[in-house]
Amino acid sequence: YPLYVYPTALWTGLFGLDEFTTRLQAALYGIATIPVAFLVARQLAGNAAGVAAAACLAVIPWHHHFSRVAFSLIGLPFWFGLGLYFLLRCLSPTGQRRDWILAGVFLALTPYSYTPAQVMLPPFLAIVFLLHIDIVWKNRLSALFGLLAFAIVVGPFVHFFWTTLDQQTKYASMISVFTDNRTTEESLQLAGNNWLQYYSEAFLFTHGDPVLRHSARGFGMLYEAMAPWIGLGLVGSLLTWNRRPKIILIWLLLYPVAAALVRETPAATRSITGALLFPISAGLGVGYAYHGLRRLLGTNAAGIAVTVACAATLQVMAPNTLRYFEHYFKEYPKYTAFGLYGFQHGWREMFAYLEQNRSRVEAIRISLTDVNQPYIFRLFYLNRTPEEIRQWGTPQQDYKFVQVKEIDRWYRPDQQLLFAVHQLDLYMFDTWDERHDIIAPGDHLSFAILRNPVPKTFFDKWRVTKPFPNPQNANRTQEYIDPLSASSGAAEDPSAEWADVPSPNGNINLNLFQGQRLDPPVRNAEFQIAYLRKTITQEEAREGVLEIYGSSDEVVVWVNGNRLVQDRTVAMPNKALELPVQLETGANTILIKSIETVGGWWVAARIR
Repeated sequence: YPLYVYPTALWTGLFGLDEFTTRLQAALYGIATIPVAFLVARQLAGNAAGVAAAACLAVIPWHHHFSRVAFSLIGLPFWFGLGLYFLLRCLSPTGQRRDWILAGVFLALTPYSYTPAQVMLPPFLAIVFLLHIDIVWKNRLSALFGLLAFAIVVGPFVHFFWTTLDQQTKYASMISVFTDNRTTEESLQLAGNNWLQYYSEAFLFTHGDPVLRHSARGFGMLYEAMAPWIGLGLVGSLLTWNRRPKIILIWLLLYPVAAALVRETPAATRSITGALLFPISAGLGVGYAYHGLRRLLGTNAAGIAVTVACAATLQVMAPNTLRYFEHYFKEYPKYTAFGLYGFQHGWREMFAYLEQNRSRVEAIRISLTDVNQPYIFRLFYLNRTPEEIRQWGTPQQDYKFVQVKEIDRWYRPDQQLLFAVHQLDLYMFDTWDERHDIIAPGDHLSFAILRNPVPKTFFDKWRVTKPFPNPQNANRTQEYIDPLSASSGAAEDPSAEWADVPSPNGNINLNLFQGQRLDPPVRNAEFQIAYLRKTITQEEAREGVLEIYGSSDEVVVWVNGNRLVQDRTVAMPNKALELPVQLETGANTILIKSIETVGGWWVAARIR
């Protein structure tokens, strides 16, 4: 999105590469959109409407949140709002040719700022021009200049879109509701249901976007105290004889269309123009109330009445606003800084520590567990100059990403190593020489940097049955084989279709293996049951502990014909299910029944 990237390149050149310069353009867009809200609302309903719209926009969670994170989408409300302002001027009795040209330029810039503009803008402009066809025809020469300006500015985007159409189509197919083998009718019904969610109380006023990076828990995208003014603004726009306010209603219908066409919904990101739409609608409500009361009561009385009503709204809205900002700055970081579904805290501190200690070791490795596009962080935080690259090499050479389970890619007993791993990786290690923890807000472990970690040795091969059905977990207590016989070393039941499954690094991925055995094959086997069998040999009898790691699924365990545990949920990694076992001289057979519902499905085990 060049309207975010190129300004950010400028700030980076001026002030250096860091979080501040990366987020600066978002803050500037957020600030600049506030006067745009004033201009649009004032154009339709006067100064009072403009002030109210700008005030609402300045404090609502929707706009505030995306003005603080480096998401390029925050540019879309600014450019669309600016284009809308000049479009409204075009359609007013005092519209001039420069208004048509500027409207064309700014509206043409919206597809450069965020993808949903590509879906919303064409029908929006088509309906607006049809609604005002007489004005467009009357000013056809100025409109032609505006259309020419639009075409010139949008031309490079159209060329780019056309030359990358295959890539665009591929991405759209990954997220669109028109996939997953649905009929057209089913897809349209899903899109309609998605569309309605963007007008729901839950999304707008109470819960917001379910994605943690997009909104704070327990808060909607707007404040409930705005609802009466929004309703008044929309009803007033519908009932007024003036056609220009009808544009707000067209916008209201189209703002979530792009978001409704994808499966992840409701999304505050793809519906971002709503962050500008609803404050403007609230401002119009204030403006219409003032103009209506002025006709009934006179100017002074109308001003007093609307001021009192706004003060009452402020009295209700101010505590909620303060509560939101207190939550946002104090509590929100505690549950969003950490992890893949948050903001992936810890990369800056991790790279700083590794840089300070790189001379102590021969190699540095970084875990790929639960990370999203980690190479971005490597390039961003190391930020090596050409001279440093000549001296040390590229960051890719020094800081290599690996899967912790691929032990042969990172472990050499004689090598001095620093390994930055995540909480979910720690179960893989027996010992290490040193450990440095990087803690996120909320006391979550972002990274543990281990010096010379030694991996655990897990069972490297299993015998596994075919998957057995477990619809909605209804068959969890049913046995598909004789577990006592199977765990006593008896011959295998051929109907269970036992197969060797290697797990060279300890982890047996049942989702992948069993999914391929279903008809038809699937990538994620859900609501299934499988039995895993492992025979080990002991030179002499001893007591031991069976450690089982895995996804959060129930297991039943037998060793040598004895049931050890039933219906025990396996903890996520780092908290093994530890079962005391009595091992006999010679062969010992371990049988695990793994009961999968949804999500991940994997097992790792060892005897110590």
